[in-house]
Amino acid sequence: MGDHRQGSTVVKLVFLLTLLSLVLVLVATGVPSWSEKDGRKYGLWTFCITDYTRYQEFNVLPELCGKVQHQGECAGLHNSAGAFSILGIIFIGLTMFVAALLARQRKMKGAKLTCTAWALCILSMFAFLFSLLCWVFWLAYAESICDGRPKLRSYGASFVLQVIASGMMLFNSLIACTSAYMLATNPLHIHMNRHGQHEGERQSNYAASPARQEYSTRDSRAERVQSAPNGPSSRPSSPQSAGTRRDSTGRSQQYQVPTQPTYAPVGYKSAYAAPMSAAPMTNYAPAVTTPTYSASIGAGQPMQTYWQQ
Repeated sequence: MGDHRQGSTVVKLVFLLTLLSLVLVLVATGVPSWSEKDGRKYGLWTFCITDYTRYQEFNVLPELCGKVQHQGECAGLHNSAGAFSILGIIFIGLTMFVAALLARQRKMKGAKLTCTAWALCILSMFAFLFSLLCWVFWLAYAESICDGRPKLRSYGASFVLQVIASGMMLFNSLIACTSAYMLATNPLHIHMNRHGQHEGERQSNYAASPARQEYSTRDSRAERVQSAPNGPSSRPSSPQSAGTRRDSTGRSQQYQVPTQPTYAPVGYKSAYAAPMSAAPMTNYAPAVTTPTYSASIGAGQPMQTYWQQ
């Protein structure tokens, strides 16, 4: 499973083999054709009569099928075969579910992928074990003399299907366990398993640290400054007021006197200007403005400019 395509192919193969094994085990469990003796077919739960000539002399029509009942050792062997058949079906279904999960979760990696692969290996091994024990106990039951009847020693289609299903699960478990071992010993996945957890811890610790919160506050301030219309370093122009006055000769004069300008502090990340008295003078760079006065003299006379400190 080192490569993504190879891993996907292996998982699909395991899934198909498991599905086929499940079908075979279900058929073998339900059909009473494990062994046949004296005109009867025996299954895990019931037996069915196939030859009615043995009952003609008694003028009795026997039941077509009935429940298998034994006592002593034969009952234990027969019941054990049925119990292991049910356990095999359960674990084969779990193996198929995990294989389908691996096939769908293509982005799974790291320790999660390794653990899921080993889970698939373990489940497939148990499925093979229970499928094997099912027909092994039936083999012991068929070779035993139960309640005076001779040994069965004949095996039908259901027994053959169970043996084939257990062989497929053996092959399936070998593929799953080999793939899990190759994945666990892959240097790339070992590096991801060792460093992925530490990287996640570092990211979570950094997100909860005061430094990260401070950086987040600064980033939000910077975004507000960038979205401001004037930008962070713009300075407002100094508004001026106009008026008229008379000089010592009685002539009217027009002048403009600048009002107190407002300045934005140097490095202050806000879109709003602060008055000059809002911060120390060391943080401002006011410009020295000298008002000018222009006197309008009569026509034909030169313009006079008065400077006032």
